[in-house]
Formats: sequence, C-alpha cells, structure tokens
Amino acid sequence: MKGRARLEPGRPAIDLKEIRAPLVVFSSHGDQITPPAQALKWILDIYIYI
Repeated sequence: MKGRARLEPGRPAIDLKEIRAPLVVFSSHGDQITPPAQALKWILDIYIYI
C-alpha cells in the first residue's frame, strides 16, 4: 500500500496524500543508522506526483 500508513493493527490505513496540514520532518546527519537521504526519501515517493 504505497502512500498509506498503518498506525495500529486492526485500524484502517491513513492515506498520507490526504494530509493537508504542513508537515515538519526532522533528520540529522548525525544519525548513524539511517542517513537523511534514505530517511526522507518517502516524502518524494508520496508527494512528487500530487
């Protein structure tokens, strides 16, 4: 389900494209587990084709 997030088991998934409020997303180059480019890629994947 691309573009959807499931917050809890048993509840319907949320369509991220339906969010109209501004989103604030934080990322850090100090993150040794997931680099920012990888961590933030979902934003382009979801919103680039609106």
